[in-house]
Amino acid sequence: MPAGRTAARENRAFLGRAVRYLAEEVGIRQFLDIGTGLPATVNVHEVAQQAAPESRVLYVDSDPMVLAHARALLTSSPQGRTGYVQADLRDPAGILESPVTREVIDFTRPVALLLSAVLHYIQQEDSTAIIVAALTGALPPGSFLVASHVTGEHDRAGWAAVQRDYRTAGIPVRWRDSDEFARLAFAGLELVSPGVVLVSEWRPDSDGPRPAPAEVSVYGGAACKRWRDAATAIGGLGIGLDDADYVGGVLWYGLTHRGGQGNPEEQKRVITDRLVRWATRDGGDSARTAAAIRSVLDEHLAGR
Repeated sequence: MPAGRTAARENRAFLGRAVRYLAEEVGIRQFLDIGTGLPATVNVHEVAQQAAPESRVLYVDSDPMVLAHARALLTSSPQGRTGYVQADLRDPAGILESPVTREVIDFTRPVALLLSAVLHYIQQEDSTAIIVAALTGALPPGSFLVASHVTGEHDRAGWAAVQRDYRTAGIPVRWRDSDEFARLAFAGLELVSPGVVLVSEWRPDSDGPRPAPAEVSVYGGAACKRWRDAATAIGGLGIGLDDADYVGGVLWYGLTHRGGQGNPEEQKRVITDRLVRWATRDGGDSARTAAAIRSVLDEHLAGR
């Protein structure tokens, strides 16, 4: 039989590394962890708040047993915030519209959505894609998705037996190979290096020996929701802002700088001012340029 303990251990370690990477290197300060599971030795808020004490973490799970132990997940640092919502991954609207969600997570600022070892509990591909799209669609540009998924790719017979056991017990599961998982989870997002790999191979802490692929049998990855649509639309205005990397950098700054936190109008003002200065550096109608940029921002960053 597959080495389930090794898979679980490596997946948990992957989640910790991903959260640390996002908090320390990217600057993410909000984490939405769906399918939390029982409290572990080191939980998401502990990793995030060690890097940035002001981090805010919302835990979501449908298991009443997790709710019973939720107190261990709600020990936030004084500067940060944690919360817990009992809800099902299959009901993204219920998660996103929960009053607790809205209290903890500010959807005008980048969020890390964590779907660790939960997507294989949804058997239908179209349902999985719809759920992921609904969740990522609610996130502002600059947000990230971290996801992992069990695979039978490295031990077909062993994991097929485990899948049968789950289904016999009334728990629907579906293992997926790396390409299928990548397509369902990360479509339209920009993968962070090294892409979709076995979780033991995702930015490991050391160069030491790692378990064999068959022992791990969990793929993982992280991807960013960039500003492609907004940057492309701004580039298409014909006002000298066709450098998508530059426009993306301005958008990132506008959405994350301290003065604009929780204030979409201030965010758009900062973005517009910076882009106008660049677009009209050699002359041009500042007012008309600002109006054109603002119309794009109102369209593409609305509803965040």
